[in-house]
Amino acid sequence: MFLLGGIFYMMQSSFYFQSVKYIPSSLAALLLYLNPIFVAVFSFFINQEKLTKHIIIAILISFLGMLLVLGAPEGKIQPLGIALAVGAAIVYSIYIIVGNQVTSHVPPITASAYIALFAALSFFVFGIGSGTLHFQFDAKGWLPIIGTSFVSSVLAMLTFFAGMNIIGPTKAAILSMIEPIVTFLLSMVFLHESISSIQMIGGLIVLSGAMLVVTTKELKPKKKSTSISA
Repeated sequence: MFLLGGIFYMMQSSFYFQSVKYIPSSLAALLLYLNPIFVAVFSFFINQEKLTKHIIIAILISFLGMLLVLGAPEGKIQPLGIALAVGAAIVYSIYIIVGNQVTSHVPPITASAYIALFAALSFFVFGIGSGTLHFQFDAKGWLPIIGTSFVSSVLAMLTFFAGMNIIGPTKAAILSMIEPIVTFLLSMVFLHESISSIQMIGGLIVLSGAMLVVTTKELKPKKKSTSISA
């Protein structure tokens, strides 16, 4: 759990928040949802899971959609931002694979509590050591900090695990794919970001490929001992 929270969660969130400095937040959220593709590939090498024909087709579909997204940019897109967002997706994929093993032995709520604790400790130590953690800002700055910490992190993690226990990991994973859509809509309202029609089509193709990976993995024959997805 220290590895999950103190290393992987910390790296994934750092890469993601750095990426939105260089690319639109809607694009960063979309790139993050390449993670089902990376999970399938890493599982092939780590867990010797088979890459079926349907999964390979899904991977090709997602990359085709990504070519449309990146090939028709709305405004200037910096390669560093793309690399950071893809890096966040890769780290998050490893987080999912390791978390899958952890939650098969530890209750999800307990795991999420320790993951959040170790992530906080890592950020604190890194912030103090690098001199990037400071408190010289207006008191009103605490409102978005608390909102991000509680609503977007703690509450989101708890409700995701609670929902997953009710409807199952596959449906929960599919429903969570509305995140890029919600991010795009909110970024239009609050950040005045825009996206071209070709990018929008490409984004839907990417999400369709990721969804196909999730559903295909669920339809595989069950083994005698199953584990809970993170």
